[in-house]
Amino acid sequence: MKKIVGWTAVGALVLIAGTGGAIYLKLNGNIKTIDSDGLSKDRPPESAADANGNKPVNILLIGSDSRGAGNSDLGGGNAEGARSDTTILLHVYADHKNAIGVSIPRNTLVTIPPCKLPNGKWTKEQKGKDILFNAAFSQGDSTEGNAACTQNTVEKLTGIRVDHTLVVDFSGFAAMTKAVGGVEVCLPKVIYEGDINPNLNKRGAQVLPAGRQKV
Repeated sequence: MKKIVGWTAVGALVLIAGTGGAIYLKLNGNIKTIDSDGLSKDRPPESAADANGNKPVNILLIGSDSRGAGNSDLGGGNAEGARSDTTILLHVYADHKNAIGVSIPRNTLVTIPPCKLPNGKWTKEQKGKDILFNAAFSQGDSTEGNAACTQNTVEKLTGIRVDHTLVVDFSGFAAMTKAVGGVEVCLPKVIYEGDINPNLNKRGAQVLPAGRQKV
């Protein structure tokens, strides 16, 4: 597979994993792909096919907090680089009708294998009590992040081969939420600006009321 990473622009990707595991991918706009030469040469084996010849699919979903490419207004601030605030490994069963996702916390202690940087150089393996999973996506300090490094890290951590990696930035997430008509939440208490930005040092204005609502 020559191109393995889908990079979303505004409205480029909509992914819905509904109750029961049904998954629907809708592509709307342009997708930028990244060459697979940044992937590790030592990878887990591909998934075996079932009796009908159908193969399961493992998809790595990365939520980037990059402020680049018009994301600063949605993300707030002008933070450099990019971090993988949310990462989910989604396993789509061979019937392609059911799926299950596992979230990988950003502060998980991991070993980051050698990763290719934007300048073409490779890093050394990083391991130790202070190496966090979130650091893999930040290798190279680019606003696009290092999706291949995150995929390498997940494959080393789980022993599971990742077939596709998708990155969703703030703009892509906003487009996804709009495409499904909003997301219903139930908040136990009022949310103020100070709850979202601890550096505000005051409660600030109300952002969301308590109770059930669609955002």
